[in-house]
Amino acid sequence: MVRTGDKVRIQGWTIDPDKPADPTLVDIGIDGAYFRTTTADLARADVAQAHPEAGPNHGFDFTFDAADGGTHQVCVLAWNVGLGNPTTGTSPAC
Repeated sequence: MVRTGDKVRIQGWTIDPDKPADPTLVDIGIDGAYFRTTTADLARADVAQAHPEAGPNHGFDFTFDAADGGTHQVCVLAWNVGLGNPTTGTSPAC
């Protein structure tokens, strides 16, 4: 997560081991409220190198307005494509 002026940028990646070649949906929450859903399908060479069976298209990248200058809680939930449960990554913990 990077803050520049009034904007906060969140970047990451996710792979579902049950379907490694498929992109996954990612829900974003800000300050305890749903913000948006995006598809983790952006190309990332580092992911392709680390997980060649999955390929590169597993990244996500979004920016939100934080003009108030305060502290914000950001939650990321990667939805499972196959069997199992969604996995959360948080900044800070939700």
